[in-house]
Amino acid sequence: PPADVVFDLAFAKMVVFDQGKSFATPITVPNLDDANLSANDILRLINSGVRFNANAVPANTYQLTSADSAFISGNAAASNLLKLVNAGLSFTHDGGYTGLSGASLTLANATNLLSHGVNFGASNQISLSSNDLAATSLTATATAVGNLAAAGIASFKPIAGLVTPAQVDALSAAMHGGTLSFAAGTILQLTDTAAVDAAILDAALWNKGITSVNISATTI
Repeated sequence: PPADVVFDLAFAKMVVFDQGKSFATPITVPNLDDANLSANDILRLINSGVRFNANAVPANTYQLTSADSAFISGNAAASNLLKLVNAGLSFTHDGGYTGLSGASLTLANATNLLSHGVNFGASNQISLSSNDLAATSLTATATAVGNLAAAGIASFKPIAGLVTPAQVDALSAAMHGGTLSFAAGTILQLTDTAAVDAAILDAALWNKGITSVNISATTI
């Protein structure tokens, strides 16, 4: 569409809901100004090429409720929430929406959802990539992990399956009074016998879900 044309939500609803059509090139509407739309309705608009002004003041916000069943549990719900966030929306929630539960998320996606008002329920797991755990990224990763732990995320899973004592220490230091917990099977990577001796004496390493250590190619 021409750059100087502004489409409103009423036009978008007419095209998508009344005419059953979609926009080949996405359009951006200024405001989410229809309180009668459900999250599924908004998702249909987004899948049909409608976006919302991400810089609107006040922000374009949708209130999640227990009726939004496709936005509550599992990876599909996480994907649906991310579609709304990436289309320019933020969230509030009423007392009936208990949060996203049972989803596996990347650190970036979980942080994105949290920053846009999504709350978290039980049994979510955050994967940590090798880039997340790289020395150059570790400070930012630790801050993000601390924020997610404070929001109720209880399990973090290194994709490679390994963490070093330095990584554990950095992540632990960012906890806001919570406890860092790794997914079952996470292995502590050690470099030599001196590191093994130090790890044995460090009781804090062993209350975070880590049950084994690895030295080079040998598992102890």
